Amino acid sequence: MKICKCAQALAGTALVLVAIDSFSQTTVLHSFANNPDGAYPLGLAMLGNTLYGTASEGGSGWGTMFSVNTDGTAFTVLHTFTLMQNAGGAVPFAGLLASRGTFYGTTTYGGLNGFGTVFSVNSNGTFAVLYNFTGGQTGDTPLGTLTLSGDTLYGTTQYGGAYINQYGGAYGTVFSVKVDGTAFTLLHSFTDLSSTAPYANPDGAEPYGGLAVLGNTLYGTTVLGGGGGRGTVFAINTDGTGFTVLHTFTPAGSTAPFINTDGASPETALILAGNTLYGTAAAGGRFGAGTVFAINPDGTGFKVLHEFGHGDGAYPIGIIGHQTLRGDGWRHAVRHQHQRHRLLSATLRLTPQSDWEHGCIQQHTLWDFSKWRRERSRHSV
Repeated sequence: MKICKCAQALAGTALVLVAIDSFSQTTVLHSFANNPDGAYPLGLAMLGNTLYGTASEGGSGWGTMFSVNTDGTAFTVLHTFTLMQNAGGAVPFAGLLASRGTFYGTTTYGGLNGFGTVFSVNSNGTFAVLYNFTGGQTGDTPLGTLTLSGDTLYGTTQYGGAYINQYGGAYGTVFSVKVDGTAFTLLHSFTDLSSTAPYANPDGAEPYGGLAVLGNTLYGTTVLGGGGGRGTVFAINTDGTGFTVLHTFTPAGSTAPFINTDGASPETALILAGNTLYGTAAAGGRFGAGTVFAINPDGTGFKVLHEFGHGDGAYPIGIIGHQTLRGDGWRHAVRHQHQRHRLLSATLRLTPQSDWEHGCIQQHTLWDFSKWRRERSRHSV
């Protein structure tokens, strides 16, 4: 098996972890049963021949961290998140960042203040909370996978920040914290949105995805805001200076199917390969079902590589394994959320990087889950 990925829900709380080989054959590595192993896994990291991941629900009800060998053996729950009398966080919505035998992640809720945490877990299951979000100006509700540069972790929160809106909330932050939990720093607070359509602002609002890093610069996306109200691609230096909007997604109308020329509401972290950033937009494009796009780190060369919505999936909300991109021909899974909680799972078969630069992309649908329903009671994907 060359590439492993996390598949989506089949029915109720039953999920599967599958591997996909170079001939598009799928092998079930583990079927999640909610308790005690978890439910709704959202991302994987690999260390040697072992996969590590988080399940956003299940276990005691608030998620788990697990490991499993790439051949499906030795599935182990390394940590179970709890909410009552909780200091460790709850609902690990993001994937894990692996570095030197330690995994770093975030929880969306819980912790000492109820606004989420940054945590670390060793491969033997030793768990530590590095930071408890306090809400308000320091941010709350982290959703994206962390990024590491040197001894510093970088991430985003969906809410919180210095610019309080008329409802008492705020539109998210970019932050940093040392791997030992010290020196938490607010790098950027996203500004308030206009009170009328298209609900625009200068910099974007509500970053869902994590960050990519190149040298001393971080790159990310927002779901809302920007001049068109449909999100942005941004850059910011690791010390918090030099915030720049690289691309503003164009207006996509106020009702479905939200059609435009470039995509709308990117929810995923960007992939950096060479001198190009790649990402997905969850809506927009000619068919209103999302796009795959590329952009240079200086904001030039924005290009739509593919538009979803004609039998190939819809509403991409993440590229699994985004930390690794190889230019010699590879595959990656893209998660799709369908209306009415129905999910599709598809895989993009990506040709060498030179073909990426010309917008060449081949598609191959591996598994269609559209006949199954997934109901989420507390939060949506």
